[in-house]
This record gives sequence, structure tokens and C-alpha cells, in this order.
Amino acid sequence: MVHPKERGVMTRQGPFLLTAATSAEIYGPFGFGFPNLRAMQVAEKMGLYSEVGKMASLHWKPSAPGYRVRTRARALKQDDVADHKRVNALWEAMAHDLRNDVVGVRDWQYIESRYCRHPHHRYEILLVTERFTGRAIGIAVLRRFIDYCELLDLVLPLAKLSLVIDQVRRVTGVWGLPTLYGWVAKNQAHRFAQCEAEVGELNVSIPTSSWTHDIRADIFKERWWLMSGDTDFR
Repeated sequence: MVHPKERGVMTRQGPFLLTAATSAEIYGPFGFGFPNLRAMQVAEKMGLYSEVGKMASLHWKPSAPGYRVRTRARALKQDDVADHKRVNALWEAMAHDLRNDVVGVRDWQYIESRYCRHPHHRYEILLVTERFTGRAIGIAVLRRFIDYCELLDLVLPLAKLSLVIDQVRRVTGVWGLPTLYGWVAKNQAHRFAQCEAEVGELNVSIPTSSWTHDIRADIFKERWWLMSGDTDFR
């Protein structure tokens, strides 16, 4: 797929189609990706993919940097077993809330592997707790850039989304960054719009395998919870 003589060869016998088709035939119509419009159109024409959703962009301005009456935030302690248990409890609550949707596992083992041990990027993992009880209500995974902060991932009960987003916006302001930015599956964007997000369009589809015409492929339509942390390039 990367050899100069093969690169860009999208034929019925090309390496891209053979790899994707064989995977679908063996493992079924399970998987996802983040193709842009051009890549999606090629895969649809070849009969590999069908679209089950789109990604949307999220933008916020920072919120006031001061004290919050209901919540506080701190860095997650990566070597603290108690914090690991907090992440697992938050994931269980999130999984329950999304039991009728499709979401990848976000327990401590995943968070550690995906973010704490990334070989190239440095991520900030924020733990948000109730101020007076100390009870964990969510974690947010952030990445700082020169002129914006990216929200890559969340693990929380959905009822606490607005409180966690408020703390993320506050921290963005404390860091002196003018914008908080993120991705989310468009079918979930309404939850973030209720948290004052400006929702925009992205040239990114959510595909599923259509090669085998397996009826199970339809269960993914407009049901994904995906964020930019679900990619392998951010």
C-alpha cells in the first residue's frame, strides 16, 4: 500500500481493497474509521463502506477562570490506584448511559495505554470532582497547542457533561488559550450544544463495512459515540 508502484491503486485487485474485504469477510462488519469525503467516496464506489454517521466540530470560548462553587479540577494521578478506580467507576456510569449506543471501552487500562503511554504526544488528563464531597464526576483528556486546547476524550456520566465542560473551559482560560476545540459524532453533538458549544461541519465520515451485506452493519447508524481521541492520528 505504500510502495510507489502500488500507492494510489484503487482497483478490484489492489492491496487496499483486498485487505479491507478480507478483514470484513473474516471478522464481520465491525469497525470504524475517519475518512475524508474523497476517501469515503472511493470506498463507497468500491463497495467497501457505507456511511453510518458524520463527525462534527466543537468550539468554545474559555469560561471565567475563577472559583467554582460546585466542582474542582486537578490532574489525574497516573500512579494512584484510587484514581484508577475512579476512572473505572466513571466508565461504568458512562457505559450504562450509552447502553443503547455504540462506544469504545474507556476504562483505566485503555486511558493508560492510549494517552499516558503515547510515544509522541503529551496529553493532560483532568479529573473533575464535586467540591464538597470529593466524588469524581468526570475526566477529560486535553492536548495543548500554541493557540488552542483540544478536547480529545471524556469519561463521565452524561448528566455531568456540563459541569465537566465548564471546568475544561476554565482550565483553557487559565492556560491562556483562546479556544477550546474538539470533535464528536454528529448524532451526539446536541449534548454539547446544550453546553454552549458552537457545532460545525467536518469533512469526515463514520463508515461501516458494506462488503458482505451483513444486516448487522445497520446497527451502527447514527449511534456512535466518537471523539478525536478515537482516531490514531491526534
